[in-house]
Amino acid sequence: MTILEKSENGSSSNTTYVTVVTAPSASARRSIKNINIYNADSANASVTLTLVNTATSNSSLMVTTLSSGDTLIYDDVVILDTANKSIALKLSANVTTSQLQFMSNYIEVS
Repeated sequence: MTILEKSENGSSSNTTYVTVVTAPSASARRSIKNINIYNADSANASVTLTLVNTATSNSSLMVTTLSSGDTLIYDDVVILDTANKSIALKLSANVTTSQLQFMSNYIEVS
């Protein structure tokens, strides 16, 4: 068994889903430690975090509004245990000046 600490980072893409945590390989599991989302825009942003499951259906993990300069820290336990599960971020409207920034941290066991 191999245990690795990993992270992913990037930025939102307006109303298009962006993968925050990619799906694990078929022989691995990912235990999400936290997801940080920073609103670098000059306006409030409505954010949706979604558990994407291409085998069944998607489900919202959180929907909230972030004020300009605020950071959302999502630290509920989420296990990605199949190659068809990932976590994605989407905004309800286009940003004014700057896309939101994210970083996800997780442990992968294979």
